[in-house]
Amino acid sequence: RTYDFLTPEQDFGARVQEGLSRANKSLPWEILFDTSGVQLFAEACAQPEYLAARIERAILDACIGEIAEFVHGDSQYLDLGCHGVSSAVTLIEHLRPSIYLPVDTSFKALGSRIAQVSQAYPWLNVCGLHARFDEPLHLPRFAGAPVRYKLVSLLGGAFARYSPAEAGA
Repeated sequence: RTYDFLTPEQDFGARVQEGLSRANKSLPWEILFDTSGVQLFAEACAQPEYLAARIERAILDACIGEIAEFVHGDSQYLDLGCHGVSSAVTLIEHLRPSIYLPVDTSFKALGSRIAQVSQAYPWLNVCGLHARFDEPLHLPRFAGAPVRYKLVSLLGGAFARYSPAEAGA
């Protein structure tokens, strides 16, 4: 299942023009994270030169036992900006949540993530949220799925799309 919480965006051309009119030129990050963009990002993260991904992975590997002690079993795993497949797999395998909720603005990338995770973990209830995670989210209720804990994952790669001021907000 996929829940669509996105409203129609402002005109693509107008958004690009607005971003390129700024003193610090930028493009809307959503256009970079389509299916191809997500794949390119995953390939970049796999490179040994990409220090941020290696550090993030080392922190997750070092802390996964402690996280699993605190959050386990009857949990809902909300994966914001779901671009890092390996991190999600690590968390799913160690925490064994009842529900996995990837959140993404790219409907195609979200569909691909849902298919990958559903195939790898047939026991897992997977529901995608087509939404922006930098705006309020209203999570659907899931009848019959035990949920004692909610784990929200916003890994560092998701911050790359924001300016320092936007990331702080």
